[in-house]
Amino acid sequence: MYLELEGLSEDEIGPLDHNGDNFRSAYLFRNSTRTLFEMRKAVQSLKGQAAFMKQLAKHKDFHAAFKEFDKAISKSQDLLKRFRHETSGQLDEAAFKNALEKISGDTKQLFQDGNSPKTTHYKFCLEFLGAIFLRKVDEDFEEEWHRIVKVTAGVSFKALKAVDLLFMAYVQQRGFSY
Repeated sequence: MYLELEGLSEDEIGPLDHNGDNFRSAYLFRNSTRTLFEMRKAVQSLKGQAAFMKQLAKHKDFHAAFKEFDKAISKSQDLLKRFRHETSGQLDEAAFKNALEKISGDTKQLFQDGNSPKTTHYKFCLEFLGAIFLRKVDEDFEEEWHRIVKVTAGVSFKALKAVDLLFMAYVQQRGFSY
């Protein structure tokens, strides 16, 4: 999660930006939503373990961070599930078909031929992702995109905090030195 967030926030990452930083950002954003979805599954599993929840209650800082993360991820569950199932884990056929219909017929530069993977650019990928992410919006696309980024970033940072505190609680409980 941390690497995905760092990669999203960087202005330039040389070798990863040969096709453009927007491709890197789209790739890392897709992966971060998949990571959050997997973290949500792990949280649900942990909540079902009475022994874990009992130990959790003994660590006030972690308990608060865990509850905050759980609340944020539950609140954004529909959005994360939609992204995970439509663009991150696989491409949903219905969402993909809908995206094809939404992309304007006068869109140019969807493909750039090259003589290697580094110089061949499938620019339509970004068009498809944008059309899928924003397909439920009739206007104010930029506002919706900013909302999506704000929601996923908020959940991501809460996830990082909760995971860090979880491991600290584990280290303390086991008596490991650090």
